[in-house]
Amino acid sequence: MIIKEDLLRYLRSSPNWQLDEVGSWKYHGTLKQKGMDRIPLKAYISWLNQYQRCYNKKHHAYKWYGAKGIEREWGSREFTGWYVDQLLSRDSWDSPVVSRFGDVGNYRKGNCSVRERSENASLHISDDQKKIVSKIGKDNGQAIYLVGENETLGPYPSKVEAGRQLKKYDGFINSCIQRRSSLARIKGREYKIISKTEFDNLQL
Repeated sequence: MIIKEDLLRYLRSSPNWQLDEVGSWKYHGTLKQKGMDRIPLKAYISWLNQYQRCYNKKHHAYKWYGAKGIEREWGSREFTGWYVDQLLSRDSWDSPVVSRFGDVGNYRKGNCSVRERSENASLHISDDQKKIVSKIGKDNGQAIYLVGENETLGPYPSKVEAGRQLKKYDGFINSCIQRRSSLARIKGREYKIISKTEFDNLQL
């Protein structure tokens, strides 16, 4: 969890952070993995993931981003400063992720925001996808995928088999569909449950 007061204390005490003339934070240090110094590293990883989705044709999400002309416009330093400014907009965060407004346009300042992972996942479920989920709930023999922000699990031949392979219980997927708006939480990450037949048409 990231607490705003702790983040501000870190920013003000660290020699690697400075406020620019318009009051935005700028990072001038190297990437580290301890304490609050992990925040620039997390930002850098998010920035790299944007690159993978936009420019790596072998990435599983390229067809939804780079293949549709989506680009990443900001550099790593600019993005890191923007990311921290976004974190300061709330008192606390559990699992912040970067999202484009309306899931359209490029990754750039003015077209993105930071949301909780759970909020982001719920916003990505369109009416058409809800219909897909409804079909999944009626057909236990239908193959399914679990689609996360940066990872896709599956296909699984059935809901029951998905629960077993994920080392959950047989009714795990059904429970997620009924109780959590078809979102499965695996090792702290959120995944949307969709049918195999509709997988290629999924719009993240």
